[in-house]
Parts: sequence; structure tokens; C-alpha cells
Amino acid sequence: MEKSTPTVDSSPITNPSHIPQNPTYAPTMINGQVVVAAAQRISGPIPAASEMMGYKDVGEDLPDRIMKMAELNAVTERKLRERNQIFQFADSALRRLIALLALLAMLGMSGWVIQSGHGAAGAFLGGSTIVAVIYAFVRKDGSENEPNTKKPDASKQSDDNPSGEG
Repeated sequence: MEKSTPTVDSSPITNPSHIPQNPTYAPTMINGQVVVAAAQRISGPIPAASEMMGYKDVGEDLPDRIMKMAELNAVTERKLRERNQIFQFADSALRRLIALLALLAMLGMSGWVIQSGHGAAGAFLGGSTIVAVIYAFVRKDGSENEPNTKKPDASKQSDDNPSGEG
């Protein structure tokens, strides 16, 4: 299947003179019956107002109970987001603290190895530890484990293909 580019209407939306005043659409006929379809999509924890009135017909307190449930759900969601942010901060701080402690321990061990007469081994141990800790401090947390972190190459994008694919 070939990629096709949609044609752009030259008539601007701000000048709707190209739209007929009374558009005529032929209804869909199936077995001699006119078929009409309608759809409404509501997204969120609270039903549409018309549905809420229907719930009121079922039980007088149902709309109030639904609203209370939605409010409690919102409070819970905010608490969970806050706890997640606190956990991420604590996790990041703990990683850096462990890296610092590892650096100090390895530098102390490197000094001890150098004092024991093994200068090259001690220098290598200390140097590689410093490089590893600097890498741990500089890289973004979790960037190696997250999929799709690669940004698209801007040089591959064009006017015909804004997604940069292909």
C-alpha cells in the first residue's frame, strides 16, 4: 500500500462560503429502512449530565454518591502521584549517596594499594573508579532501561514526511 498525501482544501476555514447552507446527505438505506447512527463519547470519572439524571431516577442519592466517589478517586490519584515523586527523589538521592560512598571506599583502597608498593594497580583502581562514578552522576537515571528514548533525527524529516519515517 503506497503512502498518499491528502489534498489540502484551498478554501480557508475562516471563510466558509464553500460550505452549502443546507447540505443534503443521502441517508443510508438497509432493507428499505433508513439507518441512523449516533455516538457520544464521555471520558472521565464522571458520567454525562444526562446519565447522571438517569441515575437519579434509579436512586435519589446516586448522583451524589458518584460525585463523592469521583472526588475521592481524584484525591487518591494526587496522593499516589505525590508518593511516586517522593520515591523517585529518594531513589535518585540514594543512588548518588551509594556512588559517593563507593568512590570514597575505592579511593581509600587505591591509596592503600599504592602505599603497599603497587603504584600502577592503585592508580588504575582509583582512575577507573573516578571515571565510573562520574559516568553514574552524569547519565540520566534509568535512561538505559526506557524504550523509545531515542529522538528522531531532524535531518530525515521533510515537508512531505513530517514523522521522519521512511
